[in-house]
Amino acid sequence: MMYSATDEAIAALTKWSSVPDDSPWQFQSADNLHEHVREHREKLLNNVTSVEEQIQFYTGINTFLISHLGQTVRKADTSHLWMNVIAYHMIILSQEYAGLERAIGSIFFAKGRLLTDEVNMYNKVKFYAMSYFDVALKYSADIADIFDDQFRNSTLEETLTVQRRKIQSGETTSNPTAEAGIQWFDNMTSYIAILQNMEGLLSKKILSELENQVQDGSIKVTLNVVILLAMIMVSPPIVYGVYKMASDMQSTACRLRDLTQELEYDREKAEILLGQIFPKCIANEMKENNAVPAKYFDKVTVMFSSIVGFADISAMMSPHQVVDMLNRLYHTFDSVIDDYDVTKVESTGGVYQVVSGLPSANGGRHAGEIASLALHFMAVAKNFNPLLVSCKIRLRIGIHTGPCVAGVVGYNRPRYYVFGHTVNIAQKLEATSEANRVHISCQTMHALKSRGDFTVIPRTDTPLAVKDLMPDVFKQSYWLISQQKPSLPAKEKRDIFAVQCNEKSGEGAVDFQGNLQGKCAM
Repeated sequence: MMYSATDEAIAALTKWSSVPDDSPWQFQSADNLHEHVREHREKLLNNVTSVEEQIQFYTGINTFLISHLGQTVRKADTSHLWMNVIAYHMIILSQEYAGLERAIGSIFFAKGRLLTDEVNMYNKVKFYAMSYFDVALKYSADIADIFDDQFRNSTLEETLTVQRRKIQSGETTSNPTAEAGIQWFDNMTSYIAILQNMEGLLSKKILSELENQVQDGSIKVTLNVVILLAMIMVSPPIVYGVYKMASDMQSTACRLRDLTQELEYDREKAEILLGQIFPKCIANEMKENNAVPAKYFDKVTVMFSSIVGFADISAMMSPHQVVDMLNRLYHTFDSVIDDYDVTKVESTGGVYQVVSGLPSANGGRHAGEIASLALHFMAVAKNFNPLLVSCKIRLRIGIHTGPCVAGVVGYNRPRYYVFGHTVNIAQKLEATSEANRVHISCQTMHALKSRGDFTVIPRTDTPLAVKDLMPDVFKQSYWLISQQKPSLPAKEKRDIFAVQCNEKSGEGAVDFQGNLQGKCAM
């Protein structure tokens, strides 16, 4: 009987793989599928169907079964089998589309032509058949050998190539013959038989490898049982040993936790100390153990501040009292500089060094930041109470703007230093300044000029020591008088941190709007 092969294949299924609940009824069991095929055969015997319907019917069944097979393969733990399993899946898909190609080609040779939709469908199924076959070749060298031996460069390949081109050309055959259709059908059947040979080879390899894995699994299970029995026998001393070890580990963990907390506390203190000694970005680099090379800065502003008569004041107090006074004063200064974009470089004895514009450049703001800080220092010193001496603390400040080089110096006791001619000039400006006055260079004056909110006056008696360090065009130095608060109306403007000129100051103060201001207060 013509349908016996299909019936026997369905009956040979000892177990039907579970399918999703929303699958069509005919795929819920093998009996349902057999009944569905039987009903279709009755329609065929009654001649109530067409060739296209036959192709669609069997294609639908094959498509579902192949798709379900692919899903089952993806869920399986194939381990080393996965390449053969994928090749097996691709060969089955290629067979399915080759069967469709055979059916559509038979229509062509029977009718002598194909409609446009039929030609498109033929090209589609041929493309899928070849694509899936190419993938299978990549995953299995064994089927590649079969392909080379049985098909490549054979008469069958040449004949199929000619017939396929004839179908794809869309030309109409004036005299369709049954012999041409039978020849096409036989050729495609031979090609599909080659694919079936590949499928059989892959299935044998998969089953063989699965059997090997089952044997390996049995050996592993037996070995695991033996190990389990051995572990049961030796478990009492092991349990006691583990208990003892756990107790020791717990004690060690508690000690380590305490040590870790102490180390963390010490680390935090070290980081705080590092942040107090070095600029923040430099401290971060040092914490990461990164090298901190010296760096050149084109424009910075350096300020030196010293206590006038520090030696005389120190002579009136004990060393401990001097240290206490400096700690209170410098603590106040340190809290002030937090409000400005400046970096404290050094504080030694009565000298306090601050720089703006490094280690991170801040554009043209460095001169204004230092000038504001200097006036703030003056106000702080004016209100500072040294407690143990009757005299007030008076500051002498020098400021200069220019290039410099800054970097970390030293290994055992590293420090952040600033070097260059700019530092020397700032020191000299501070040394030649006067009590309660801010002595600035011509370069700093020009840097402040763009802001318009600082008041300066020329120093008529610029010291020769300063002039010797300056170029000819910058030999004039200046006194920084005050900074105006720009947010107030003009009639209510008042000076912030105004520093009174001493009795020597009789010059008129010049602001940066080009106006002559009144005499400084005596």
